[in-house]
Amino acid sequence: MIDEALAHRAAQTVAELAREYWDSVDSEIQDDWTFVLIRARAPTEADVQVPTALRHEIARDLNALVPAHPPQPLGSWMVVVLCAGNVRDSLLPNEL
Repeated sequence: MIDEALAHRAAQTVAELAREYWDSVDSEIQDDWTFVLIRARAPTEADVQVPTALRHEIARDLNALVPAHPPQPLGSWMVVVLCAGNVRDSLLPNEL
């Protein structure tokens, strides 16, 4: 189960790793407490694409932090990168 504290830690982890790229990061628990959606807001289009090394670092840390849940065969978390209100990129547990 993903609780508010875990969702907050996941968002904080992403914020700390990518602070030079994104203005803010927050989280939302979904699917009966088995999935956490993490939203990162990029200030400009130039900051939207996540560099490969950072993708791997975020995936490694979130995979270690967020437990797997059988109802989520593709993983229990997702990071979406928003700019001007639109999804511009996403990261998934299989980024490693």
